[in-house]
Amino acid sequence: MKRRALFAAMALLLTGCGALKAPPTDSFYRLDIAIPDPAEGAASRPQIVFLPTFQASGLHGERALVFAHKDGTTLEQFNYHFWIESPRQMLQIALAQYLPVALGVETVTEPARSATHIVQGRLIRFEQAQDGTSERATAEIEFKVYAKRSEAPLFTERYRADVDIEGTPAAIAKGLSVAIASIYSQLSDDLRGIFQ
Repeated sequence: MKRRALFAAMALLLTGCGALKAPPTDSFYRLDIAIPDPAEGAASRPQIVFLPTFQASGLHGERALVFAHKDGTTLEQFNYHFWIESPRQMLQIALAQYLPVALGVETVTEPARSATHIVQGRLIRFEQAQDGTSERATAEIEFKVYAKRSEAPLFTERYRADVDIEGTPAAIAKGLSVAIASIYSQLSDDLRGIFQ
């Protein structure tokens, strides 16, 4: 009888201390970018564009979602919330799917002798940011476009998009997808004259 009471007391104590609480689990997010309508009037011999893996700082190159504090300089990673791939690769693959439809070009993600151009992306911001009481998903990328065998870029531009969000990790991932789609749309408009 005393034994049963002792076990019951221990079970109650352990439950109260949270020892039986399930540990948090990891969550993973995709970049989900809307692909535009196919380009009209694509060239009969499309340009072949090499897209190297994006460059990024150590923090933005890792899979954990990133949070920027109100001070504008302090960053930290979310625990338990990750992209399914490194943003460097995820953005490269998304652009490789986006440009053929938007501009009628062929894209390759490995160096190829047949490539006519190189589009190099450098990820500057890819995070949740706060400004006073509002929260937003912020993406900023610098692009440089080179002709084959050219050391000087034909085109250099930095793009930024901000999307208001609720602040949950799922909302951050969705907001960043919308921000990247906006950046890719602007980039495609700017590259139309180069590739067609």
